[in-house]
Amino acid sequence: MRKAIKPFYDTGLDARVSAARHEWQDQAQAVLEAEIGEDQLDALRIEAEDKLAELEAEIDVLNDALHVREIDGLDLPEVPELPQPEVTAMDGLPLIDSRWSHADQSLQLIEHKAYRTVIE
Repeated sequence: MRKAIKPFYDTGLDARVSAARHEWQDQAQAVLEAEIGEDQLDALRIEAEDKLAELEAEIDVLNDALHVREIDGLDLPEVPELPQPEVTAMDGLPLIDSRWSHADQSLQLIEHKAYRTVIE
């Protein structure tokens, strides 16, 4: 099926589109920089940095307001002990292990998909 579809599928199209987009962006950026001028660009960057700093300060205030620290008269329950996972598949052995070779990991995944276990 892949052989039949291959003549109708351009595997390099994505890379060519990406390259064309990057080339256009670089050219457009150069035109904008030439048109606006370095002084105006510097002024815009400074203005943007100032606005960003203001927004970051507002975000910090909002985040602080969202955190519950202490509320007088409120008796919150203790944080429960979190349950640990119970692994029963494959007798608790891992599906793959980063210490295994790529080939061994691949074989283990294939065997697992076939509902067979090969871990030794």
